[in-house]
Amino acid sequence: MAHDIVRIYREPDSQIMDISRDLNPMLYVTPINEKPQKKRFLEDGVDIGFEYRELEKKEHDPELIRRRLEAIRVPEDYPHLHRAYTQKIAEMFYQNGIVAAILKREYEKVRELTVQIYEKLDDCLVSDAKMFLGSPAPKKSEKTITARSFSEMIYSALKEHGIEDWEVELTKKWPNSINRAQKRIKVCEYRDFDENEVRGFIARNLDVNVVRATNGYEQPLGIFVSGFPGYLTTESGLEAYSDEMAGTETDVIRDYAAYVIAVHSVINGDNFTQTFGRLKGCGLSDDEAWAKAMRSHRGNGPEGEGGYIKDHLYLRGFRKVEKLGSDAMKTLYVGKVGIGDLPAIKDLMSEGVVSEAKHLPPFLK
Repeated sequence: MAHDIVRIYREPDSQIMDISRDLNPMLYVTPINEKPQKKRFLEDGVDIGFEYRELEKKEHDPELIRRRLEAIRVPEDYPHLHRAYTQKIAEMFYQNGIVAAILKREYEKVRELTVQIYEKLDDCLVSDAKMFLGSPAPKKSEKTITARSFSEMIYSALKEHGIEDWEVELTKKWPNSINRAQKRIKVCEYRDFDENEVRGFIARNLDVNVVRATNGYEQPLGIFVSGFPGYLTTESGLEAYSDEMAGTETDVIRDYAAYVIAVHSVINGDNFTQTFGRLKGCGLSDDEAWAKAMRSHRGNGPEGEGGYIKDHLYLRGFRKVEKLGSDAMKTLYVGKVGIGDLPAIKDLMSEGVVSEAKHLPPFLK
């Protein structure tokens, strides 16, 4: 039975995996002039105007990707997988539409499509965000850990998990990052880190992102690595929960709360300066307020219309995850799945299609 289910869904799974490698909306909604705009805004108070990457069809051809998505046929034999793949394809249509909208300068459509993917922001979440931002920020520690020492600590953490096929790379790029397709963790070689940063990075990224991806590779279908539709809300919640369980004194929940305020500002029609001002009023530094405002206003047009608004899902995910029991959390670690997928995953496990998570974070062992 398990072999038959995998065989039936192998072709659409492979097609989706291939297309997902070519589908990168963030490449086109991220401003290419952020650094000079930040300097002008913070030093001279000049209103920002974002510019975006031009289309390079060798990187992304929206029309070709649309036709490839339309050509996928999802069998109806197994309802849980039919629903997951159908919703995944719809999500990819929206992501492709975001790229097309940016290229056509249809900025309002960018916001409309992100709402389709990531849902609307609700008032309860805004209230939660204000509560978190009203609490004292954790004290900053001295940054005494070099990038090389940090990378060695990451390797040690991977070894403790029994994960041996991931690489850690020192890079010139400032943000640390994870590429699950390449199984690579990138650490900025020019930065020093404090103990909380290191512990938090390991708790959020290794104990959640890397571990779930590694377990996903153990499953017979690629969607467990590329991600079930809507998995990102759950993943973000797990990251914050893992950070909390590790006892790190980081700003992750305050960061999540600040993202909610920034998204709320954009939805209310505030311009960049107004969003920045609201975040400053919540106690954020200039750099922090800029970063949060920029993320919510990316995809904006010259009149402030649009906005790639998805960052509210992080706090929403945390609120959902913290209500779960340990058995449900363990099931979420089979791969890149979401809370809404739990009934389907349990059925697939009983059918022998999906195996239990081999790797787990410390708080679930």
